Amino acid sequence: MKCGDDAWENKAIFMHGNPSSYEECYHLLPCLMHMKYQVFALDLPGFGRSPKPAKPIKGRSELIMAEGGPAAIISQFIKD
Repeated sequence: MKCGDDAWENKAIFMHGNPSSYEECYHLLPCLMHMKYQVFALDLPGFGRSPKPAKPIKGRSELIMAEGGPAAIISQFIKD
């Protein structure tokens, strides 16, 4: 999920795993958007509403850094 104006420089990122989902940050959205934050919220693969990974993953850091995983997705939206 992404919300907020692309012109807003402030960013908040929520990454969720077991046993939660990105939906747990909904109550924070009004406040963050009032403060002009872009909000990115996603579920780690296999948690929340995201599909399970096609191949087994050995550890959480591998999960986050996997090709097409959360880090790759978020890096598309964040500028240096």
